[in-house]
Amino acid sequence: MKYSIGSSQYGLGDVLLLTTIAKHLPNKLTVQIPSQYSRFSILFDGLADVEITAEDKIMPIQDIGLGHYARRKLRSLFGSDAEYMDIRPLVLYSDRDSEKWVCEYLLDKPNPIIICPFVSKAWSQVRNLPFDIVQEILGQAKLHNQTPIFVQSETDQEWGHHTLNNLELCKLICLIRKVGQIATANTGVYHLATALSAKIYCFQPEDGPLFNSTEWCYESTPTIQHYTW
Repeated sequence: MKYSIGSSQYGLGDVLLLTTIAKHLPNKLTVQIPSQYSRFSILFDGLADVEITAEDKIMPIQDIGLGHYARRKLRSLFGSDAEYMDIRPLVLYSDRDSEKWVCEYLLDKPNPIIICPFVSKAWSQVRNLPFDIVQEILGQAKLHNQTPIFVQSETDQEWGHHTLNNLELCKLICLIRKVGQIATANTGVYHLATALSAKIYCFQPEDGPLFNSTEWCYESTPTIQHYTW
């Protein structure tokens, strides 16, 4: 059996949410990923085989109904049972070099918290964290004696704090797993932190024409707190 993300949706979150399907059929599926997004193949370690192929060879899995992106996919394989299935993604990947890098990087950063304020450029006007919210997060971090670590891509924004630009996915996975807490916009990193069982403070806009929280949020999850502006 093969499935792919289809619909030309190849962001981190879009691909990552397919691990939700893979974890319910462990090592029984082959995930097709276009060659230009092969870096995402590590998301399926221990969960599914991966086939790197041309984009026009992808066989997309069908969306059925409304609601969360993952549940729409699950319905195509599990029918009505999908309504009761866990929709959280799962990432098992690790490697020794990345784990070592994380341990060394965190040596001088006590009580760290990751901050991810930006989303992809396509959605930046809708979901990037407003500056005043970032400052509030920093204020709370200072109050709790936390060391902020910004992770970001497609930008060189200066924050005056530890910042990791365009961090390799393998290192980002291990960093989130080790740190265990993150304040983030609703973006691919939010889904990755969910897949790694981190404590998440997710900041997002109110529902509107360009953002529907029911499609992307994990409600009633004890490790996640959602805030709107």
